[in-house]
Amino acid sequence: MRRTKADAEQTRMQLMKMAVKVFKDKGYVRTRLDDIAKAAGVTRGAIYHHFGNKAKLFKAIHDENHDMVDRMISDVMNEALAPIEGIKKVLATLLIRVEKDEFFREFQEIMEKTKLIDELQPLQRESRTKNSESFKMLAQAIEEAKEEGLVRSDVDSQLFTFTLMGSFIGILRFWRETEETISLEKNANTIAEYLFSGIMDK
Repeated sequence: MRRTKADAEQTRMQLMKMAVKVFKDKGYVRTRLDDIAKAAGVTRGAIYHHFGNKAKLFKAIHDENHDMVDRMISDVMNEALAPIEGIKKVLATLLIRVEKDEFFREFQEIMEKTKLIDELQPLQRESRTKNSESFKMLAQAIEEAKEEGLVRSDVDSQLFTFTLMGSFIGILRFWRETEETISLEKNANTIAEYLFSGIMDK
């Protein structure tokens, strides 16, 4: 039977999901394509066919995760919410995704632990660029909320954005380190509210 494009995409996604598990277990440097092929129950040639080499496979996983986040943010933005409400919804949706989507969650862990090596530096630079863009977008949203009287006028938008992003990353790390004792899915909206409670204009 001839394989369709949908079949190929499904196989590609399954290979990426299995690769994430192997990368998490062995680390990027120690992982070989043979390890991933064995775990996925395919030949090494199948991985070459879909990705080319280990670095390109890792980049494909990286891009898939970033594209997912971009789509999620775009969906929220299309709802035309007020600036702060939009940010809260993005944060809450990300928290839920971390708990429910193992592929997404495990890749975030891998990116935190993977050392800077030459073949991955372009991805590291891309991640820093995206973080910088997110910082600017959030700071601008806070400024707009201040202009609308939704946020206290004395709030430093840049400093708050720095605090917000750092706190959010810390929440995710602490959640993993405490063996995920709190449900992010059930408490996502409340956590997002807490992050903003100190700057809202009563």
